[in-house]
Amino acid sequence: MANISLGTYSCNIQNCLYCIQNNACGQCAPGFTVYFSNPTVCVPNYSAIPNCVLTPIFTTLCFQCASGYVLVGFEACVPLPSTPVTCNISGCNYCLTNNTCAACLTGYSSSNNTCTPICNISGCYQCSSSFTCQICAFGLYLNNNQCLNASNQSSTYCANTFGANCTGCSFYQCTQCTSGQSLNPNTGGCCPSPVYNFANCSQYTTEWGNGCQVTVTCGVCATGAMPLQMSI
Repeated sequence: MANISLGTYSCNIQNCLYCIQNNACGQCAPGFTVYFSNPTVCVPNYSAIPNCVLTPIFTTLCFQCASGYVLVGFEACVPLPSTPVTCNISGCNYCLTNNTCAACLTGYSSSNNTCTPICNISGCYQCSSSFTCQICAFGLYLNNNQCLNASNQSSTYCANTFGANCTGCSFYQCTQCTSGQSLNPNTGGCCPSPVYNFANCSQYTTEWGNGCQVTVTCGVCATGAMPLQMSI
């Protein structure tokens, strides 16, 4: 079938139904397919897949099904349902039966009747779409849709985020304080170091509260002495 035109496109291609550009076939007649590397030629379709109308030459995969059929996994052409079906599956392209996904949208992978966004972002643990990270992997933090190393932040970041007494930090908390300051693990900030000067005490325990509140307890006393607790 030659000399067919669609709109203003000329279509002088044997066995072509319509063109999408001048002499570039969009769909060939039944039994023929657009040549994989040359859209000006319709070649016989050797696909063994029923109702497949587009199979690149030298392959067994189907790229396009006949009208009324949908492509599943590039390997089958399945009839469209004759009645509407429910398809409340996030990321699903279409269902053939109620809430049973036949094919996911581009950028999603299929598993156990769910469509999961494929993460194309380095270090991302969970994506909300193919190009949007929701949760980064352990040890990384999310910043402008990038997963960055959370450890060893700059001294400027440490001082601005956790106070001037913080000299080393991760993205989440201070890890090193100036002399005379100690890290409060409950707040991630620096506080004045507790005083360990109980008489007759050989071993201390320290319990940090909110802010810079700290309770120092003598855990092991010298022989003949009683334990003593002090809150600061």
